[in-house]
Amino acid sequence: MKKNIILFVFLLVIGCSVNAQDRTFQLTKGIPNTTFTVRAEVGVWYKTCANSNHSGKLTKPFILCEGFDLNGANTLYKIYHTMSVVNNDGDPIDNRFRFFDQLRKDGWDIVIVNLLNNGEAIENNALLVEQLLKDVDTEVLNNHTTYGTYYHRPMLMGISMGGLICKYALAKMEREGSDHKVEKYISFDTPHKGANVPLAFQAFIDKFVGNLNFINQFRSALPGVLRQFDPISYIDQYITPNWNKRVTQTAGYQMSAMLYGIFASVGVFTNRLSVNACR
Repeated sequence: MKKNIILFVFLLVIGCSVNAQDRTFQLTKGIPNTTFTVRAEVGVWYKTCANSNHSGKLTKPFILCEGFDLNGANTLYKIYHTMSVVNNDGDPIDNRFRFFDQLRKDGWDIVIVNLLNNGEAIENNALLVEQLLKDVDTEVLNNHTTYGTYYHRPMLMGISMGGLICKYALAKMEREGSDHKVEKYISFDTPHKGANVPLAFQAFIDKFVGNLNFINQFRSALPGVLRQFDPISYIDQYITPNWNKRVTQTAGYQMSAMLYGIFASVGVFTNRLSVNACR
C-alpha cells in the first residue's frame, strides 16, 4: 500500500511538471498620459524536439495572447491547454490533440501572455504585446549572436479579444516605424467586426444591471481617468450595438465606435506579414 502511494505521488509530480512553464516573468507598461499601468504574467515553455541542441533557449517563439477573462480565472497552465481538448479545469482529456505539445516537439518555444488587467481597454493591453515583441526579439537575437542559433521571427496568435489586442499592437508599431519582426499573425475566434450579442441579453444588461444603483454610484464616484478600469464598460468596446435604446442612451455605442476609430487611426499592418483568421 505504501509503495502504491509513493508511486502515485511520483507519477503525479511528473505529470504536473510536464506542462509547467520553464520560465515566468512579469510585464508592466504605463498608460500614456496617466499614472496607471497594465500588467501581464508571461510564461515560456521551451522546445522539446529531440534533435535540438538549444532546448533551454528562446530561439523560435510562438506567442499567444489570451482572450477575455473578466474574473481572472485563467492561469498560464489553463491557457496552455486552451488549444487542446480539455475539461472545465483546463486539463487535457484527449491526448490526440495537444496543440502546444506538438509545436514544442516541432521546435517551437511557446510564450503565453496572461493579462492581469484583462478588462482594460484593448489599446492599453496592446502596449504589453508591443513590449513583449521587442523583448522576445532581443532575446532571440542575443541567442543567435551568442550561441549560433538560427534567427526565427515570431508567430503571434490572439484568442478572441486577444486577436484584437495583437492586431492593434502590430498596426501601431508599423505606423510608428517600429519593426515588430512578426512572421505570421493568427486570430482565433476574434470579433473583428464586433461581437453580436443577442438583443435580449443586451436589454437584460441595461434593465437589470445598468439600473443597479450601487454600480451607477460606484462609476459616478470615480475620477474620469480611473473609469478606464471599469471592466463592465470596456466590454462595450467590441459589442456591436444593435438595440436602439442601447445606441442612443448608453455609452456602449460610443465605446464601440471609439475602438473602430482607434483602429482606423493606426491603419492596417502589412509589413511582410501573412495573416490567418480562424473563426
